[in-house]
Amino acid sequence: MTIYRIKDTPCFCIHIAEYTNGIETTAGFYSKEQLVKADGPISGITYTAEYCTELPVDWYDTEALDDRNKRLKIKEIKFGTKDPFVMEDGYRSTEVTI
Repeated sequence: MTIYRIKDTPCFCIHIAEYTNGIETTAGFYSKEQLVKADGPISGITYTAEYCTELPVDWYDTEALDDRNKRLKIKEIKFGTKDPFVMEDGYRSTEVTI
C-alpha cells in the first residue's frame, strides 16, 4: 500500500490506481506532481465521497475528523451520495480523516 501526502496540505491519502494523467487516491484524483510519497509518522488518512468506496474495517468504532474539523464517530455511510458520511450528531460530511 502506497501512502501519499498531498503537497501544501496536511492531508494523507492511499493510492488506488495510476493513469497516464495522474493518480487516483482515497482523497481524490491528483497529478503526480501534487503528491509526495509519505515518510515518517502518518496522522490520518483522508477519504472523500467521490473517490472512497470503502473505509478501514473498524471505521464504526473510530472517531473521524469531518469536513467541519469536528472529531466524531461515523454513524452511517451512504455510498453513492454527495455527503456519504453521516456523523453521530447527524451532520453529513463529504470527507473524513481517520
